[in-house]
Amino acid sequence: MTALPLRHARQYVLREIGTDGQARIEAACVRAGDGDPRATEIALAYLERAGMRITTSGTAVLVASGAELARIAGRPELAEAAAFLAGALSATAHLARVAGVEAVPVARVPALCDDRA
Repeated sequence: MTALPLRHARQYVLREIGTDGQARIEAACVRAGDGDPRATEIALAYLERAGMRITTSGTAVLVASGAELARIAGRPELAEAAAFLAGALSATAHLARVAGVEAVPVARVPALCDDRA
């Protein structure tokens, strides 16, 4: 038996991903798509760490727009947190599609702060 690389060991042992799903992830190329640049940067970092290659011709990763991030943040001081959240959720959704894993879609991320109460 060949030893698996430790870099993605957690993904290899996940029943949903396994070695086949990780091979699909490592064969995939992704690029920045439209959307908020901060959320895109976070999504691409997550995807690269999972084993995907970042290119200029790969599949576009879909992230929230600036307006959607403002809605998620609820307040200007939470914009950075909203970008991290949106980027991470976009990355996990993209990973699930590539790995062939059924994932529960996040239809609409709730606002981090809602002062309308």
